[in-house]
Amino acid sequence: MTARAGAEWWTKAFRRAYLDVYAHRDDASAEREAKFVASLLGVAPGARLLDAGCGAGRHARAFAALGADVFAIDYSEELLAEARRRGGARCVRADFRHLPFAGGSFAHVVSLFTSFGYFDDEGDRAHLSEVRRVLRPGGTFVLDFLSAPRVAATLVASSERTMGDRTVREHRCIKDGRVEKEVEVRGADGKRVDRWKESVRLYGREEMTAMLAAAGLRAVSVHGDLAGGVWSDDADRLVLAGVAQ
Repeated sequence: MTARAGAEWWTKAFRRAYLDVYAHRDDASAEREAKFVASLLGVAPGARLLDAGCGAGRHARAFAALGADVFAIDYSEELLAEARRRGGARCVRADFRHLPFAGGSFAHVVSLFTSFGYFDDEGDRAHLSEVRRVLRPGGTFVLDFLSAPRVAATLVASSERTMGDRTVREHRCIKDGRVEKEVEVRGADGKRVDRWKESVRLYGREEMTAMLAAAGLRAVSVHGDLAGGVWSDDADRLVLAGVAQ
């Protein structure tokens, strides 16, 4: 599979070290976010919900605690192992573009913490088409994505922070319509212990809404974060909620 030619970056990025670097994305924040998303989706007890891009399962666990019947998918075996260890959902390894579920299997699908935009445009369209296929007609979805105007206006080219006895260095740029990031982790002795790249296509609100519509997914509300904030070009996130047509 390809994001761009020869750029299967997600096969290297989403490993155990990724969880350490993004440790501030914790269960407490996931619980708050899941409550807001569940209110947008209209989740009823026992409703079948797919967390598409579950990582270590923090949102999947939160949705399960709210009473949903949760399935969680990710491509990373390491992150899925952590999700399985902590429980709360049935975890399946899958490619977003080829979901291993029958059509109309779910009442709800969520894609949170930028689990979209990894591929080329064709691959991203296939991703959305699969979301529509596994949603029942009238099923609801939430897609939480980067705010392209915000990223363009506030991008920090380089940063460094400490993480226990390690140092995390991040380098960022926008190239060919994608936000590119290189993450480097160094130990207490200054030696590099891990490095990976991330590459996400920057879709604006109108472009994203049009792609959803082409896949049979109608956006009915837009928010600026996962707490219900108002959308604007200055918003932290682009959160689209809608229904399968």
